[in-house]
Amino acid sequence: MARKCSRKEVCSLVTRWVLTFASATVLLTIPGFTVAAGPKAYVGNFKDNTISVIDLTLQPPRVTETLTVGQTPEGIKCSPDGSWVGVVVMNGSNKPANSPFYAANGKLVIYQVNGKQLQKFGEAPIGSWSQGVAFSGGYVLVQNMVQKNIQVFRLDRGGLSDTGQRIQLKAGPAGIRTAEK
Repeated sequence: MARKCSRKEVCSLVTRWVLTFASATVLLTIPGFTVAAGPKAYVGNFKDNTISVIDLTLQPPRVTETLTVGQTPEGIKCSPDGSWVGVVVMNGSNKPANSPFYAANGKLVIYQVNGKQLQKFGEAPIGSWSQGVAFSGGYVLVQNMVQKNIQVFRLDRGGLSDTGQRIQLKAGPAGIRTAEK
């Protein structure tokens, strides 16, 4: 059985990232890496255009699933209740316009957590060079660097939908998080 790490304890995971555990619910978020409530970790693999699920109950902890999400998964976040994982994918929006990999917009990909596996639930276009995602109630917030805004989506069991609401900012946000309960 995996050893449980306490507050402020440092653990080293499979990827050799050293993480400081912040609480029992949400451990630590760094670019491309989120540890969720429970015995799972979700990792964004920039160069492989994938995300991986790490089972922390196994000895040693190891990757149990890897899913292709698109070009450059930049932000990844688990909902506070642990039932959703949101991934912000740059999708080529960070490339020069003359690049064969360029796309005008990134995308938000939502996965539903089903035990120790992820099931794709929805996908929606977002702004350019987007890097962060956060959950707040029945909403998903995505920061869009180039557009200098926060894009608001509604998320429920019926689907993912863009509300059309944008929170304008004076500068391009580089990441977003909400306070956990």
